Amino acid sequence: MTDLVQTWLDHAEPDLPTILAAHASIQGAIYGSERTVMLGADLVLPGSLVRDPRLDYVALGHIHKARI
Repeated sequence: MTDLVQTWLDHAEPDLPTILAAHASIQGAIYGSERTVMLGADLVLPGSLVRDPRLDYVALGHIHKARI
């Protein structure tokens, strides 16, 4: 998944906002109460990907704790 997103970022128009939205977790994230109701495997993205400076906004909807 990381290689795919990196390819998209390589081809993104730099003058337009670039947003990453995924129902995924960040590697090393601390889970809240949602962990007890999760089913199946979790998509985990590396922190380096979501901190890529080419991304203007990242929205991940899997961990129910605020992160800054």
